[in-house]
Amino acid sequence: MKRKMIAMLLISALCMGTACADRVISDDKDKKEKRNKEDVEYGELIEPEANYNETEVEDAYLQFVFDIYGRCAQEADDRNMMISPASIMIAMEIANAGACGNTQDQITNTLFPGVETDEGLTFASDLVSRINETTGVDFRAANALWLNENNQVLANGLNDEYVDYCMDYFNAEVNNEPFTGATTNEINNWVYDNTNGMIPEILDELDPESAAVIVNAICFEGEWAEQFEDYQIDPNGQFTNSNGDIETVNMMSDTLENYFETEDATGFIRYYEGSEYAFLAMLPTDTSVNANEFASGLTAEDYAEFWNSRTNAYDVYIRMPEFTSDYTNDALVGILMDMGIEDAFDEDVADFSNIASANGDTLYIDSIIHKTHIEVDREGTSAAAATAIIMCDTASCEPMVTETREVYLDRPFAYAIVDVSTGTPVFIGTVNSVE
Repeated sequence: MKRKMIAMLLISALCMGTACADRVISDDKDKKEKRNKEDVEYGELIEPEANYNETEVEDAYLQFVFDIYGRCAQEADDRNMMISPASIMIAMEIANAGACGNTQDQITNTLFPGVETDEGLTFASDLVSRINETTGVDFRAANALWLNENNQVLANGLNDEYVDYCMDYFNAEVNNEPFTGATTNEINNWVYDNTNGMIPEILDELDPESAAVIVNAICFEGEWAEQFEDYQIDPNGQFTNSNGDIETVNMMSDTLENYFETEDATGFIRYYEGSEYAFLAMLPTDTSVNANEFASGLTAEDYAEFWNSRTNAYDVYIRMPEFTSDYTNDALVGILMDMGIEDAFDEDVADFSNIASANGDTLYIDSIIHKTHIEVDREGTSAAAATAIIMCDTASCEPMVTETREVYLDRPFAYAIVDVSTGTPVFIGTVNSVE
């Protein structure tokens, strides 16, 4: 039987200013003061070993999840949309480990409002470990760093303790070499291998002046815990898209036990093998809104109310379409700035000096690109998410059924792939059209 997967990918590239900001930097190296790495004073890295209240940190993280989800949904208009908050969070926390001062405070306060930096870093590190310890499905996370040994900022100012930190707490593979066309192929091959081919290529090219590339990939392979049988598939199912047009689709039907209902939405979950992760459907009760209008107004508190409304008091008749969609968002810098991360994107004040610092030069985030793909069918789910962060330098109970409920996903809906134990989304998206 064909195996299905979810793959998430994050890639962040640390680039020299000439490549990322069109600034002219003198080739006369004698004009710059030379110093040994031993002369560089780095701040103390915050080790992710905090004892934290899991509920408090999860709640803080969900604030970030639904803030960025709502903003991306609003930006997507009537397109299908899906993001991986986990990918974005882990990416930013790896960068945050090397940040200092206001830059670090802003990243932490946005990703984990009200939580200390060491608690957020510990949560991110723990998430990587928890993914790799999942049973029932094949779920794993991988990280890697490529360091340009010809880059002067890294040659003179790379913090070796930061590299060790990434290896120790994020299990990162480290490659130190001159950046050439071969490096691009190496990174793409690593991405291909660690997403089981779901994302065959992430870089078109890599500027030889770039300083470093940080790559994170998360790959999930799983089938439905209970497969859809042929009799449960209607090849002539109908889906009314956000424009009011009728689309013909393979519509899958089942009877489940878990039902969700609030004033704003109804829904269900359908488990993947192992029952640790599940597909969560959220169908707006307002039939006049498209899925992105619903998602843009969904808060963490709304989601918590929805998740806590779960009951097994009904037989739940469900219909869900097979669908495939792709999504691209290249506006995450503006979104994250609106959410409170400002200094990280400002070359004049960004402080990532615990990653690298030489002659006063440090790094800042120049741009972020997020791409996702998802396919849901009778066998399971396959999906991929890619986030590119470009950084430059400044140079089970028995059911008690008394009634029935119906949740028919035959019009725009929202969904998430969630950790069943907490309800935390790994992927979260919307469907406005199935064609």
